[in-house]
Amino acid sequence: MSAHPSVGRKPLRFAHRDAQEVANVLTTVGGFHSNEIFVLLDPSPKRVLSVVDAALDHLADDDAPSMLVFYYSGHADERSLFPSGRPLPFADLRKRLERAAVGVRIGIIDSCRGGGWTGTRGLQSSEPFEVQMPFDLSSEGSVLIASSSGLENAHESEALRGGFFTHHWNAALRGAGDVNGDGSITLTEAYEYAKQRTIRDTAMLASTPQHPSFRMNLRGRRDLALARVSADATVLNILQDRGPIQLVHLDTGLVVLELPQGKRSVGLAVAPGRYLLRTKSGDETRAQQIDVAADETTVVREGDLRLVGRDGIVVRNLEPRPSVLSTVPDGRWDLRHSIGRRYGDATDLGFSLGDRADLTLDLSLVHGFGDRWSLNVLSPALAYRGGRRGGTEWVVTAGLAGWGVGVSSVDGALFSGTLRASFDARWWLNPRSSVQTGISFASTFRWSGNEVGNPNTGPDSWRARIGLGYTYTLANAVTLGIGIGYAQNLVRDGEFVRFSHENARASVLTFGSVQSLGFRQRPLIQVHLTDSWALDAFVGVSYDIASREFEEAYAAGFTSVF
Repeated sequence: MSAHPSVGRKPLRFAHRDAQEVANVLTTVGGFHSNEIFVLLDPSPKRVLSVVDAALDHLADDDAPSMLVFYYSGHADERSLFPSGRPLPFADLRKRLERAAVGVRIGIIDSCRGGGWTGTRGLQSSEPFEVQMPFDLSSEGSVLIASSSGLENAHESEALRGGFFTHHWNAALRGAGDVNGDGSITLTEAYEYAKQRTIRDTAMLASTPQHPSFRMNLRGRRDLALARVSADATVLNILQDRGPIQLVHLDTGLVVLELPQGKRSVGLAVAPGRYLLRTKSGDETRAQQIDVAADETTVVREGDLRLVGRDGIVVRNLEPRPSVLSTVPDGRWDLRHSIGRRYGDATDLGFSLGDRADLTLDLSLVHGFGDRWSLNVLSPALAYRGGRRGGTEWVVTAGLAGWGVGVSSVDGALFSGTLRASFDARWWLNPRSSVQTGISFASTFRWSGNEVGNPNTGPDSWRARIGLGYTYTLANAVTLGIGIGYAQNLVRDGEFVRFSHENARASVLTFGSVQSLGFRQRPLIQVHLTDSWALDAFVGVSYDIASREFEEAYAAGFTSVF
């Protein structure tokens, strides 16, 4: 592979990198061992031919099915390649690559003309000629690929740090070209993926688009598998709903690959590191940062990508603080504690667990698993989040909202609690603000060892509550949350209750920090000390419509996500 300029030709910036990336892909997903690959940087023509001869002799002596892949990135004209700036006639390579003793021969050349700001690989003008591939192999078992046709230029890009065709070819073999999702990438799949994107990219940047050319002559085969993404390797599995999706390597800023539009599940063989997945639909850009660990499979759903900007402007913070998210992130814990005091008798403030007690205490420990499920450990309950985080999402919860045990001389052993089921929805207006609404149904129950004068009660009284809230984060440091709610008795002691004010606390309005999202009660003010710690302040007012009584409640506490 040659970056060295021949006479009248510009030096190439990324030919060496192209060759090394191709070698890396062949060892990662192509099934080649490192000792079977030879990367030659600016070799002499004689050196190229000697390495090809040695490889052919080795494969010819092996009775097993064999394949030879020849790749060249550099200058060329209609007669020769120019490794190290000196001509290597196609005829000399043709004699070697026509050897039928090797089962399949694949020749890939990324070269042709150049000039201009895109860094095209340059040649002097010459008479037009038709090019399918610089080799004209007559024997069967040959696959011929060129990155351009005729007199077209073959371009390399500063943004990709390589040739367009080679970049997209490598991306296809890493899994992006897997059309049917079987984990195996065929030669046709890889070529079509690279061809479409090479034409698209060069059409936008150059006066003449670059059209890769292809010819395949495989006896007894309709296609040839070139790569397979193994579950034992470092794999990024993307569950795409619509797409297209780009994968960006954050340490270098390079677009590693992109997935075409459509619903698909694709495994991608990538190097461990930090990446950004992003997709653009209309004027919205959605993205998510991910860490890919070595020798593990990392799964990302397109629905989890968060809104990061509109009209092409991406905000600095790609996602809200963990304590502001609808559910606990996968594998993390959410510890919340607050203590406060209530004044009055309306008793329908959402953050008060005690029943008509002056002092209020809230303690919860929630674990997130699978990125969508959360489990409340202290008050057993489950929550599931659907939709797209950063867009429209919803949370369903069911279980205990609170419970208590005790012993008294009158009741004996006493156990009481509240059953609660809820459905909450959230719409992100931008990465800093969201609107939410929800409906919940709750019922209390009690059981005591002594029923005399204080009988046991089951969950036969149900109360419905609806609410609407809004949150806004200032400078990524303080989140404000305000809400309004309405509660109404639906069933009382097993009897349906008319929507009237015939019973005390039948209808109650609440204002302030009264909105819940799953297990997460929204504070009026939340100060983010770090991503892991936040201070919470709750203020609420409740108004009983029938009795016209008010209640105020104030509480303070903290949230820790670890």
